[in-house]
Amino acid sequence: HFCSNLDHTALGITARIERFAGLLAAKDPPLAAALDNIRVAPTFYAFRWISLLMTQELDLPDVLRLWDSLLADERRFDFLL
Repeated sequence: HFCSNLDHTALGITARIERFAGLLAAKDPPLAAALDNIRVAPTFYAFRWISLLMTQELDLPDVLRLWDSLLADERRFDFLL
């Protein structure tokens, strides 16, 4: 849950998006560079991905598979932003 009072704190959505952008750059440098080259700021994609957990981008069977994989992984808490 995000609260507008916390938006610009370490717990808020701005910090989560910055952390997501850092993770994307570390895990998939070519994708991060491509998005940066076409000037797509992380706020344009990361907010939806974080807040809706990919439910708007993928079909339901794919979302369920993704969630199942994330929740079953023993390192699942490493995925938390």
